[in-house]
Amino acid sequence: MNTLQIRVFCYFISPQHNCTLKSLFLPNTLNMIIPALASWSGGKDSCLALWRAQQSRVCVTHLLTALDETGLKARSHGVTKDLIISQGKSLGLINEFICASWQDYECQFIEKLTELHKSGLKKAIFGDIDLISHREWEEKVCLAANITPTLPLWNEDRLK
Repeated sequence: MNTLQIRVFCYFISPQHNCTLKSLFLPNTLNMIIPALASWSGGKDSCLALWRAQQSRVCVTHLLTALDETGLKARSHGVTKDLIISQGKSLGLINEFICASWQDYECQFIEKLTELHKSGLKKAIFGDIDLISHREWEEKVCLAANITPTLPLWNEDRLK
């Protein structure tokens, strides 16, 4: 039986952050031809969601982190921007940031998603597990930016 092959273009980023476009031939998998970003807090859930997305052959190229108004720490966990940058470099991914207060967080997030969508990213990976209000917000902001939200950890057992 012959397997249909698709020519896939995906960004590969070296540890020095040199971005090159490479062409690959892979078995027919729709996920791999959809470039994606991962919403990145620097915590374990966003890391596991990224890994799960990559295991399902999603082509994640960017990490998007929301920083506080100072631009020094991640809004969600207080992880330093320097650590987030180091994580992105070690993963070979491009770091993207927004700096926002809680009052303008949603607007800033949608603006950045829209910018990333215009650059070719079509899917956003989120690490939420079971908070419906988070999922609804992610679906709302992605809809506003014409990006498809994906939650690889959704409804998993937290104790597992």
